[in-house]
Amino acid sequence: MIAMRRQSGFTLVEIMVTIAILVILMTVGIPGFQRMMEQNQLATLSNELLRSMTLARSEALKRGREVMVEPAGEEGWMQGWVVWTDTDGDGDRADSEVIRVMAAPDAGKLTLDQSPDSITYEPSGLAGDSGCFQLSGTSEGSVRSVQILPTGRAAVSGDACDDD
Repeated sequence: MIAMRRQSGFTLVEIMVTIAILVILMTVGIPGFQRMMEQNQLATLSNELLRSMTLARSEALKRGREVMVEPAGEEGWMQGWVVWTDTDGDGDRADSEVIRVMAAPDAGKLTLDQSPDSITYEPSGLAGDSGCFQLSGTSEGSVRSVQILPTGRAAVSGDACDDD
């Protein structure tokens, strides 16, 4: 007598139901994940700007001379920025005067809607130029700003820059 072996596996209906459930979960989950990734990019970029401003203020106090933060190239801040001090007083940035270079951020679809031309910290730690950097994403309400106060303090906010 030949014994019948039981077949194991999934039926077509079971596979189709599983695929339908996966499609529904992905449809709901992917936009939320994309928004979370954008918020993380905004936080990273604004914290990098904050860190550079804090470094420049600290170096101005430590060295007893002006320290500047400005875009690394002609294209603007999204191409990176440089923290430097003019040790020879000629007004031009030389490689020996650079304290730190921040590479162009991996910003994805983020935009820098508002920014000062440069920030200069006085030897006292005060900011000679105050200003606000406003970063935006593609999602509704996806904005962060880095405000540089005349006192030299830099702060990150989840709000847009004031138009003052």
